[in-house]
Amino acid sequence: MRCMSPLLASLLISGCAGHDWESVHYDSLVRADSAVKSVIMGDWTGDGADEVIVLSERGNVQVVDLDGTEQASFRVSRSAEALLLAWGEDGPVLITTDSEADELTTWDATGEALWSVDRVATTTLKVHDLDEDGLDEILYAQTRVGHGEWGLLVRDLDGEVIGRDPSCTVGEPMVLPASSERGPLVLCLFHRTGVASVVSGLNGNVPDENWTVWGDSFEWYRGVHLLDDGEGGSVLLEEFAHLRAFTPEATEIWNGSIAIFEGSKDHHQIRVADTNGDEREEWIYANGQHIVTRAADGTLLDERDHDPALMEGPDGWMAVRPTFEGLASDDARRRLVFVLGKEVLTQCY
Repeated sequence: MRCMSPLLASLLISGCAGHDWESVHYDSLVRADSAVKSVIMGDWTGDGADEVIVLSERGNVQVVDLDGTEQASFRVSRSAEALLLAWGEDGPVLITTDSEADELTTWDATGEALWSVDRVATTTLKVHDLDEDGLDEILYAQTRVGHGEWGLLVRDLDGEVIGRDPSCTVGEPMVLPASSERGPLVLCLFHRTGVASVVSGLNGNVPDENWTVWGDSFEWYRGVHLLDDGEGGSVLLEEFAHLRAFTPEATEIWNGSIAIFEGSKDHHQIRVADTNGDEREEWIYANGQHIVTRAADGTLLDERDHDPALMEGPDGWMAVRPTFEGLASDDARRRLVFVLGKEVLTQCY
């Protein structure tokens, strides 16, 4: 069943009747002070429910629950580009990135800057509780790695280096779920090869194991996604118009095409989330015309239209497809999250 949209109701009152209202099914969650630059979903309050965290172009951060109730609001640097959320001893820690300066900065729940570090390959930044102590760690690959320096660094939320891996000098570090046999596994993905290594003990030592997987399979990948499927994790390789899923040891478990429709480049998004509350992650794919949910093994779970929404322009109202950002959930509902200009919109899932 679709949700009735307050945004839709406001547009109807504005005299925009005559449009195909059956194709517009969005709720307006929050309106930023300027164009939305980044949106993430995560548990800000520690109650087990997701909040939506919004970064505007002016550097303002808003944290709202799925009712639209504001939980926090503060300002970060205008140069901040992306957000990540970590959980520390004193609650949530927000991480912002600045690719121009190769820098990350951490902020507490009041908006106070905690610490910054440079030489960060910002596209490689990941957050994960590696040692399963309930507190997150930050992983990233360094830029400008030279003689005697370490490629992958692991820092705690105080900024201290607690792990490192020289084999991961470029690419994207991905953290696979810990297993009793290997412990936390860091997968460093390169353009043509994938190197997996164990960060053992997080004591600053060189990993015990390294092994190369996939070989030339990475030659044409455009994105990598990790799913916690409850069975040791799976790696989703995004190639042009194609997806392939592997176990950490490179056994292929799914291979399928993904239609990319003409004119949909801005709406081509893949997100990973637990869509049904079974503590196993699935992947959600938006291609500009449809939004598809599949299990890690490729099983089709849901497919729906990627509806247009109405946006007021200089020449009147026009239908625009919002950009899909992910899934947020609480005890009562699950919502798809979208961005359209200054608006963060949600849709029933």
